[in-house]
Amino acid sequence: MLRIILSFIFLGSVYASGTFFRPPPPPRTQNLDPQDLKKGEEIYRKQVGSQSCAGCHHEGQKQAFRRRSLSRAFRKFGETIRDCQLDAGRMGLQVAYVETPEDLQAIKTYLAKEYRLEEYL
Repeated sequence: MLRIILSFIFLGSVYASGTFFRPPPPPRTQNLDPQDLKKGEEIYRKQVGSQSCAGCHHEGQKQAFRRRSLSRAFRKFGETIRDCQLDAGRMGLQVAYVETPEDLQAIKTYLAKEYRLEEYL
């Protein structure tokens, strides 16, 4: 009888030696507007002159977006897009083609979906 009790104590201490952490809650899924996704992809891939956003920032290109750096810049994304379009060293356009808040929201939605940054919307 004493052996049984001691074996239960020993086995209980072996199996319960670690602390218990609750698993993190599942991430909340955010419903993204399909029209915004489509419009954002069109803007991202739109050729203006001989350049597009995807021409420089798509995977495998010289200035490809990375998830971490994009997440840091996501809050001031409108200014960054405008600077990229109008800067002579970048696209060098005379007039920015992402002007309206709807266009900006569409491209942000598309990039959030593409780079799994939905929590930043």
